[in-house]
Amino acid sequence: VTVFEALAAFDQLKAEGVSIRVIDLYSVQPVDEAALVAAGEQTGHLITVEDHYAAGGIGDAVAEAVGPRGIRVHRLAVC
Repeated sequence: VTVFEALAAFDQLKAEGVSIRVIDLYSVQPVDEAALVAAGEQTGHLITVEDHYAAGGIGDAVAEAVGPRGIRVHRLAVC
């Protein structure tokens, strides 16, 4: 469900002229650090979206992977 909603948001934002992409990070470990760093360096920040409590989830895994590079991570989660 979360990826479906992220893709719907992608379509809407793209139609509004916002440069955006979606990476389906289906697991907390292992993460594709190289892909996340590349995306973060190109965009300046990353937004994670997950359908459960934020702590200890995908947002934390992404932040841990890209934090040393100074890439900001914004976490969205259903609490």
